[in-house]
Amino acid sequence: MLLTLTFASLFTIGDSSTADPALRRTQVSQPPHGYQLERETRVERGAIPRFRRMFEGLRVLDHEVIRRYDEDRGLVYEKEVFPLNRLRGIAPFAVTRDEAISIALERGPEFPHFDPLQPGNWSAQQALRVVSNGLAPTWVIHISSPLPYELLEFRIDAVNGVILDR
Repeated sequence: MLLTLTFASLFTIGDSSTADPALRRTQVSQPPHGYQLERETRVERGAIPRFRRMFEGLRVLDHEVIRRYDEDRGLVYEKEVFPLNRLRGIAPFAVTRDEAISIALERGPEFPHFDPLQPGNWSAQQALRVVSNGLAPTWVIHISSPLPYELLEFRIDAVNGVILDR
């Protein structure tokens, strides 16, 4: 039986003929068009590969395909989170990397025992996130503190500089 989840809450269950025992593990591990293998977790008698959606070289946050492969039954589960149905546009990146880091440091916790701007204490990546009928540019900022160990992630809207998630 193949279980397909779309948008993380809608369930479609196929009959037993939809699970293909002949489908090889290597085929299940191949990313769909426009996706990249993010990680694969080995489980008893199978694997769970996770694929991240990529668009114009940037990863799309919170958009993934998860599959469950069983050695005896083949593909038994597939879930797509936040599918891109129609893409009407992408806003440009208006906030620079340095501005995004400053926003994260101003609104985040204080780090009195070290300088968070030293190399190795931070990283900044451009990404996209799904919004109504398009993709919105987003900065993903990681700030790490060695003592006490903390790893903070900030998602900052790259159009207006608002912190979306921390």
